[in-house]
Amino acid sequence: MVAPDDVSGIATLFDQGIVAPEHVRGVIAQTEGDGFARGYFTLALELLLSERLGVPRAEITETIPIMVIGGTAGLMSPHATLFVRKPATDAKPVHEAALALGFAFTRTLEEGELGTAAQAVLVAEAVKAAMDDAGLESADDVAAVEMKCPQPSPESAPGVGAGELGAASRGACALGAAIALGEVDRNEISDRAIGARYDLYARRASASSGGELHNVRIVVVGNRRGAPGRQRAGWGVMADQLDVSGAISAFEMAGLGERRKQEGTTLSGGEQQMLAIGRTLARDVKLLLLDEPYEGLAPVIVQEIERTLEQIKALGMTTIIVEQNAIAALHLADRAIILDMGQVVFDGTVQEVLDNADLHQQYLAI
Repeated sequence: MVAPDDVSGIATLFDQGIVAPEHVRGVIAQTEGDGFARGYFTLALELLLSERLGVPRAEITETIPIMVIGGTAGLMSPHATLFVRKPATDAKPVHEAALALGFAFTRTLEEGELGTAAQAVLVAEAVKAAMDDAGLESADDVAAVEMKCPQPSPESAPGVGAGELGAASRGACALGAAIALGEVDRNEISDRAIGARYDLYARRASASSGGELHNVRIVVVGNRRGAPGRQRAGWGVMADQLDVSGAISAFEMAGLGERRKQEGTTLSGGEQQMLAIGRTLARDVKLLLLDEPYEGLAPVIVQEIERTLEQIKALGMTTIIVEQNAIAALHLADRAIILDMGQVVFDGTVQEVLDNADLHQQYLAI
C-alpha cells in the first residue's frame, strides 16, 4: 500500500485467483493519516469490491465491515488483512475446534449515544450476532473481538482532542463486548462507569474509533467445534507493552506451544523450507532466490509451498527458482530459462515453453 487509496495489492490477489472477491467478509487495515485517509482507503476498497462483485457500493458498506486504523508508527507499514470465508468442504476436521470468523454491525448510532451504556448494550447484541454468524456455541469459544466505532464530532466538544473524543466510545464498545462474553455484568454498566471504573474491562476485545463511521463494525475470531481447517485462534492478555507472556499464551492456545523451543534442524523437510522462506522475508529482501525448494517433498507439501510462493508473487517480490520439478515451477513463473550442461538453451516466456513440444521432449520430460 503506497498511498491511502492504493488497493492494487488486493486487486492482484483477485486477479491471480489467490482470493475470490465473493469470499471476502471483512477487512482490517492500517494506513497513514487521519480520518480522511481512513475514509479514502475505505472508499477505494468498497469501489473495488463493488466492481468485482457487480453490486452497488452501498451493499458493500452494509455487508462487509471495513475497519481502518490510522497511523503507522514504528516499523509498521501500511497494510490490509482480508478475512475470508470459503464455502464448506467435505474435508475432515483436523482439530476438535478450528478457526471460525463472524461479522456484524450495530445500527447507526446517534451522537448522544456515543460513550454511553446504550452504546455498550447495542454492541453486546451485535457481538452476539457475530458469534452466531461464526457458529460459536459459547463465549468460551471466542478468542478476540475486533471493533471499529464512531466518535463524537469536534463540534460537540470544542477544545477536546480527537483521542479524548473517541475514548468514551471505545470504552463503551469494549464493555459491550465484555457483556456479550460474560466478562462483565450488564447491571454494572452505567454512563458514569465507562472510562471511570477500572475494575470493568474486556479481556478479549480491541476497539478503535473514527469520525468517519456512523455505526460499530465487528469481527469475532474464535474456534468452532467441527470446523474444517488446520488453523486455530489463540488469545492472551499483556500486562504491559513489554509483557510477552500474553503473546506466548496466544501461541500455545493456537497449538504452537510445542514449537517454542524446537530447533529448526528437527523440523520436517517442508517445515524447514517454510522456515527458510519466512526468515528470508523477515529481512525485507528485494529478491528471493530458491534452490530446489520442492526437492524430496510430498506432493501435498509442494502444493503448500506453491501457495506461499503465489502470495509472495502477489506482493510483487521478484523470485528466482532453480528447480528440476519443471511442472511445479512453470505454474508460478512468468519467465523460464532452461540450462543444459551449464549452458542456456532457452530463455523466454512460460507460454513459449508450454507451446514448444521439442523442448518438452528434449529437456523437460513432460
